[in-house]
Amino acid sequence: MQDLIFLNSAHFFENNCDVLAFKGTFASESGPHLRARPNASPLALYRLRADRQCLQDNESYPIGLNLSLPYHGGFEVAAGRSYRLQGTIGKLDDETTTVLEIEQDGDNQEIADTELVELGPVTITGIGAIERATLLYSIPLELPVWELIVAHEGMRNSSAAVKVRYLLGVDSLDFLVDSRIFLTGELDSLGNKSGMMIVNVSQLFTIIIGVELTSSQVTGGMYFETF
Repeated sequence: MQDLIFLNSAHFFENNCDVLAFKGTFASESGPHLRARPNASPLALYRLRADRQCLQDNESYPIGLNLSLPYHGGFEVAAGRSYRLQGTIGKLDDETTTVLEIEQDGDNQEIADTELVELGPVTITGIGAIERATLLYSIPLELPVWELIVAHEGMRNSSAAVKVRYLLGVDSLDFLVDSRIFLTGELDSLGNKSGMMIVNVSQLFTIIIGVELTSSQVTGGMYFETF
């Protein structure tokens, strides 16, 4: 992804395709579990643990995530060790299972035994198209929150789009449905009920290339879910 200096024009979106990326510190709990792929080498799946940042009380809680990489691809992950990893988020070929994916030659490293490990929040960065915008009221936070459903197309091992729920303060609203948008924030939860992970937005930028946001595309409601 190009440097954010290009965010002052359409040049950024014209030269960057959809992406959904992550960066953080993780503890490996189990794996590898091999998964066969048609006409391709098998994938090695690992179960990782990280910390999520809860918007409700601003506290950190553990969260389990799946990591996939080519079996015997070079970078090895061992249960019980900690790692600094970065890569993209995609779906397996079943088009339902969301996984973290890393490059073999990426900037990923095992943390030494002597180093104090703090998992910390997982940073999520994405470019995609806004599918839906909903104005909600957060009961725990006692304030209005915009929920954006953003589709990130063509993620790695599957042609299926990865959809993410982004939560942001109502004052940040300045976009149109179908517009492409850049967002970055911290992972809140995997959104098990909806199947879409939830990200608390800290920065966004959009360029208007879609249709006007109408009252039928913006819905209101009481947001009782703890997020």
